Amino acid sequence: MSAQDFLKYLAATLKVEYVADEPMPADVEAKARKNLSDAQASYASQYAAMHVQPPKVTRQLARAIVRYKNGTFVMKGRLGTVVDSTENQHAGMKSIVRRMADQPGWTADQCIACVRYISASESQY
Repeated sequence: MSAQDFLKYLAATLKVEYVADEPMPADVEAKARKNLSDAQASYASQYAAMHVQPPKVTRQLARAIVRYKNGTFVMKGRLGTVVDSTENQHAGMKSIVRRMADQPGWTADQCIACVRYISASESQY
């Protein structure tokens, strides 16, 4: 699921109206990508020393405008998210014990989403 689709799902979960996608500022997007690239570069030598393939990491950012009613007040807000996904490939192992099965290779995927939600009355947003 994309970061924008995650926000649509989250809006429904929070029972707020998903009004529109909000473009992510280019400088914020660039900074997030640079931070990810710098982090990957800092760990590259450790993976190389262990003779393992580094994980495949992706980062998506998204924002959305939402609206809901709080009593008689119409509230407007912004949902923002950063979704980091990591995919690790594991080679498996050949068994060293007789009659014990080999462990096949496998893939582990993990996604973490950080969400920020701000809101105010529509007239003050």
